[in-house]
Amino acid sequence: MEIKHVDWRNFLARWSEEWADAHGDVEELSPDDVAAWQGRWLGVDPATEADIAAMENRLGRAMPPSYREFLRVSDGWRHAGAFVWKLACTREAHWHDDAMGLGEDFDEFWGEEDNPEEVRAQVGLWSQALQLDVESDITFVLLDPQDVGPDGEWAVRVWASWRAGGA
Repeated sequence: MEIKHVDWRNFLARWSEEWADAHGDVEELSPDDVAAWQGRWLGVDPATEADIAAMENRLGRAMPPSYREFLRVSDGWRHAGAFVWKLACTREAHWHDDAMGLGEDFDEFWGEEDNPEEVRAQVGLWSQALQLDVESDITFVLLDPQDVGPDGEWAVRVWASWRAGGA
């Protein structure tokens, strides 16, 4: 199997430029967003190998390759979509704690025999996933360490309270 490399620097630069182009009314932006708009960059300084190692040590697990590459470009991210305002840096990423109490209900529904395998594979998500969103509109961005591809990548799951369906 061919492992695909993600060119995070170019992808995130383009994302930042498109975001800046779409936000021409600077008066509506926060001071941090004005700086991002002026610099045409939504990221922050890259994580060091020591930062990534400390995160992996704290979480007790090696991170997937593309997430490690992402962190080497930007240790966190602003405006990761319409409803996710901030993605975690290496110090903020944490195991999801199911603070909303969704796990039991979703696990019961997802685990039903007549559900497709990709739905049943999500059982336990709320107790095992790495939560990357820090500021959002009740939207979770989760990396699922139980759903790992042959290339070592973890499935990304996004769940929003206002959207019908699972993660």
